[in-house]
Amino acid sequence: MSTHKPATPLPWYSRRSQVWTHIKGPMWQYIAEHVRATEDGVYLVHTANAYPRLVEALRCALQWDAMLYERFGDRYPLDMRPAPNVRAGDARTILRELGELP
Repeated sequence: MSTHKPATPLPWYSRRSQVWTHIKGPMWQYIAEHVRATEDGVYLVHTANAYPRLVEALRCALQWDAMLYERFGDRYPLDMRPAPNVRAGDARTILRELGELP
């Protein structure tokens, strides 16, 4: 679970220079009515919608890493990592940069 949550519920959508979300049924609310460029709106929507899943995946990688280290200690096989190119320290660093860890 992410510590950062937008005031407006996810998922967000974009079209042209607008970013918006559904409130209830056919009701919708603008988040940003005049985004400078369509690509900026698409980027905002994509990152906002992906953020909770990113945080969850990084936290899961840390838990998996801790479990394997507890079981294997220093003999922890690298090929058993959830993402072999991502070390627990990298996940921790990213979560800190995102403000998700102290």
